[in-house]
Amino acid sequence: MNKLELMQLVIAEPVSAITDVMTGVVSLYVAYKLVAFKAKNEHTRHFINYFFLMGCSTILAGILGHGMQHYLSSDWKIVGWSLSAIALFFFQLASISYFKIKLGKIGFNTIISMCIAQLILFHIFILWPDTRSFRVVQLNLTIGYVGFIIPLFLYAFFVWNETNAKRIFAAISVAGLAGMAYNLEVSLHQWFDHNVVSHFIITAFILVLYSGVIKLLDLAQEKEFLLQQTSEPI
Repeated sequence: MNKLELMQLVIAEPVSAITDVMTGVVSLYVAYKLVAFKAKNEHTRHFINYFFLMGCSTILAGILGHGMQHYLSSDWKIVGWSLSAIALFFFQLASISYFKIKLGKIGFNTIISMCIAQLILFHIFILWPDTRSFRVVQLNLTIGYVGFIIPLFLYAFFVWNETNAKRIFAAISVAGLAGMAYNLEVSLHQWFDHNVVSHFIITAFILVLYSGVIKLLDLAQEKEFLLQQTSEPI
């Protein structure tokens, strides 16, 4: 483990900590940009919550999970892990609410119930000492992104002709590269290890995803405007 000592303060894995915080700051900035977005609706609020919690999660992961490891036990990593799972839940909510009409009441309620169950099971596993590990976090993210969000947006793209949906699963593909870099331990230098590489890729994922969300919200607003125009009496 790399360590850096500054005025008797020991910072563990300093580059990993800094790049994690960097990713979090980018995500918080994206959330701020969405707050000022002109489309005010349910799925916009859920996307804001997603980026905000992702930002908090990665910043705390950088501080508690990396930088302060010399002083804190590994159990403190649960804080960042929990926030990342809740962030994913809001991404799922945003996606479901965006396609709420097309999914129908039964489909909408069924999928939300499944997402709630996933969130509860995740917290049971990470709170139980025997099952607590980063593998549980990776599994939860895989189920959320690959098992749920990508199929939903692929279906929207091919069946519902939601052309901007491709930006969402393109962004998630970038996130998949971060997982590969971490699992394969792709390192460029002693101070630029697989954690740092994955953090830079996740930052790229946040930015690509933001561009996709903006396109979706623009399209949703345009559809809402056209619907209002056609419903107004002549």
